Amino acid sequence: MMAGMAPHRAQRSCLMIALLAATGVAALAWRCRWLTGDGAVAAAVVGAAVLGFGGWAWAGALAAFFVSGTALTAVGRGRKTQPEHRGRGRDALQVLGSGGVAAAISALWGAGAGADCLRLVLPAAFLGSLASAAADTWGTELGMLNPHPPRLITTGQRVPRGTSGAISPAGCLAAVAGAVLVAGVGAQGDGWAFTAAWIAGVLAMFLDSVLGATVQASFVRRDGSVGEDREPGARLARGVAWITNPVVNLLATLAGALLAALIYSAASVYR
Repeated sequence: MMAGMAPHRAQRSCLMIALLAATGVAALAWRCRWLTGDGAVAAAVVGAAVLGFGGWAWAGALAAFFVSGTALTAVGRGRKTQPEHRGRGRDALQVLGSGGVAAAISALWGAGAGADCLRLVLPAAFLGSLASAAADTWGTELGMLNPHPPRLITTGQRVPRGTSGAISPAGCLAAVAGAVLVAGVGAQGDGWAFTAAWIAGVLAMFLDSVLGATVQASFVRRDGSVGEDREPGARLARGVAWITNPVVNLLATLAGALLAALIYSAASVYR
């Protein structure tokens, strides 16, 4: 019995170390105002799950997404309007929307859950979810700095920068770069996983834009401005009230994971 319990003790120790490391990083991000208080708690949980169950390579992909996304958020901050650009930082819902799927996949991987065919595609699915989050973040943060107004993905109509569902050539190129970066860091030389992840990430980013242009909620604030946050006194301008930006991000990262798994599985025929 003692011999059988040793691996479980080792896993618990690894998880504890991962939680301590993730908590330290999250606390630093909170001190720097990159995360709100509840955002730091959520980030610690996500980071601990990814590092504790997925290992250093998976944690490296998560770090590439977080560090690059945080840095790009700060670029041209004065020309951006979202709350995280005004010094508030990302909250728990935003963190879970971007990293919740990756954390869940990591837990499945660490628990050894699923048949062999499922475990075969889990690494690609993990990378696909993070690649989609990176594509969305890079496309949004750099696209908002484009001097030319973007177009709504559904109608092609010119709209103000920062409008949900708007895309531009510059933003799309940035999205590809973000997906490639995250997939490259986490693929560990697996070319098929890398290819499946970044392609899935970019496709999921376009899905994110479609959802943003159609069902994502926008609210009119008391000062007359329009934003994605339901602040006190704000009223629904369009979309479905509960389909907020974090919900759209969660759906897009889930789509990225599923698409990457499908692409990787289909590519196995040619390997």
